[in-house]
Amino acid sequence: MQPATLLTILASVATASAGLIQRGCYTDSSKAMWGGQTGKDTATATIDTICSSAGLGGHFTAGQEKKHCQDVGYLYPNQKYHFSVKWTAPYGLDVAVLSEDDCKARLKNEVTGCWQGGKSNVAGFEFKSDPENYEGSCNA
Repeated sequence: MQPATLLTILASVATASAGLIQRGCYTDSSKAMWGGQTGKDTATATIDTICSSAGLGGHFTAGQEKKHCQDVGYLYPNQKYHFSVKWTAPYGLDVAVLSEDDCKARLKNEVTGCWQGGKSNVAGFEFKSDPENYEGSCNA
């Protein structure tokens, strides 16, 4: 069995274990929110398009972080949605594979379960979904 395949299996099993999941919603009163159901729908639709192996899913090396920023100023002035996935390489595991379905599910948890976004650590992956409200574009 290939190490990446084994890791995918282990990550799936570990996901079911609450001991390997750490989650927290952002609660800073100055932070932006998703902006109601319209904003959450926009965020989850974005996640559906960015979790391919060419985006935030697929193969990771130790410490690698993949990011995506979506300008949504058409919904709310200066609003951006930031999404990221990082492989933290627990137990010295240098490589991992994140499936598209796991990527979508984990990032969406921080949208649907947290009004201001949040961060979770699941089986060695760190997931962040974060609405931001600041001047400039995603490329600035």
